Amino acid sequence: MASLHDIPNIIKRAIATGANLELLGDPAIGKTSIIEQTIAMIQKKDSKFGYWSLYTPSLSPLDFIAVVPNQKSKVLTTYHNDRLPNRFDNPDLRGVLFLGERNNADLATNKALQKYINNEDMGGLQKPKGVIVISDSNKLEHRSGTVHQSLALLSRSRMINIDCVADETLKYFHEIGVHELILAFLTLRKEHVNEFKKVIDTNRYGVWANPRAWERLSVSMQNADQEQETLTVDEITGDIGDPVGQEFIAFVQTAKSLVPYETVVADPEKALQPENISDTYAVIAMLALSINTKDFPQIKKYIQRYSTELQVLFLRLLATNKKATTTLIGMASYRKWFTESPELQKALTL
Repeated sequence: MASLHDIPNIIKRAIATGANLELLGDPAIGKTSIIEQTIAMIQKKDSKFGYWSLYTPSLSPLDFIAVVPNQKSKVLTTYHNDRLPNRFDNPDLRGVLFLGERNNADLATNKALQKYINNEDMGGLQKPKGVIVISDSNKLEHRSGTVHQSLALLSRSRMINIDCVADETLKYFHEIGVHELILAFLTLRKEHVNEFKKVIDTNRYGVWANPRAWERLSVSMQNADQEQETLTVDEITGDIGDPVGQEFIAFVQTAKSLVPYETVVADPEKALQPENISDTYAVIAMLALSINTKDFPQIKKYIQRYSTELQVLFLRLLATNKKATTTLIGMASYRKWFTESPELQKALTL
């Protein structure tokens, strides 16, 4: 089973060899996002590389091609969808046609789509050979509107099953700047990155914790921080569900109250070090989130009392605090932290 980390190379290989792709995986794990990001990277290097996107469940067979009688000539006139790349208009087109949630479309729509994917002439509409089709879908067992499709259609694409790997999702969250408290919580409770399997296993339909929901919650938390406000319980549980939401709320409250920021700054060598690992993660996240750069020497002294693993966690969370790191990069004491500890340097590169 592939991970999201594997998908860019899989897409590039499919483009190079002319293979169509269908990516199958849990809802809300980032399938569509990784496709769009990969195509955007390709287009930066190749401005003539095309990208067309259609949401398949909203289509009907008439969205591909329609035959309309001409009242004057008494001849049937064929019309085709100009949003689809067409060999008869431009045979040299290259690129990707993305079909979102293809297996949620009805059978009649996908029967028409089958002919297009297979490069058949549909009466003036034909897919250029330089264009491949990439689609994403949930699986039948996900019970999310997916319907059985013909084997003929399924045989026209390379099927790639995608697994949501917590460590890779967390790495991606670091890269896009997800809120530090979410990063710290999920680093400790990786099983909450994606709880879709629990939804299926328990038949508990409703809101669940997933990568898309965590990203949405992160944006709201960052907005609340800017406005010096606090998210309501309903806003948090409305994104990630009640059980995980309540646990996350307790984690955040611990982060903000267990070891006050002012206490660490006042006496970094004696300030409390929590015994419980979850409390430790919460405190480290709070410091990375709240740090005032003038307090860096004291915060550094406190964090250096912890293991290398926890120092690495702090520095990685701190790196997502763009406002602080912009100033810290110019401070000798910040740079020295890395140079004076080979063990820390090695851990940060893993």
